[in-house]
Amino acid sequence: MEELARRLRRLRHQGGKSLKDVSLATGISLSYLSEVERGEATPTISIVQKLARYYGVEPGSLLMELQTVGEEHPIPAAFEELLREIPMSPEMTQLMMAVERQAQNPARTMEDWRELYYALKRLLGR
Repeated sequence: MEELARRLRRLRHQGGKSLKDVSLATGISLSYLSEVERGEATPTISIVQKLARYYGVEPGSLLMELQTVGEEHPIPAAFEELLREIPMSPEMTQLMMAVERQAQNPARTMEDWRELYYALKRLLGR
């Protein structure tokens, strides 16, 4: 979540906004925003969506890892199996890998990955 924290801080600074400005505009508490920007709290998807709307960016762009999926983060076999069944954009593939790496209960089976895919599609409105 450190990369998310850096992205949020950078977006806020680029817009010349204070944490209080963001808090007032989004309805997210000032203390929680501060924790998120310091990497001390992991925001829910709904919080990420609110922040993405506020900053005018896609939620996926906040969550995606900067590096591409590759040797450092190989694609699990169950996810590869799903990719053969459901073609996905590189952005969605990276987003799913980034979310899965941060999950408390990581995806293990193809069914877990399918559930994650459809949940992200619903959240992103796709």
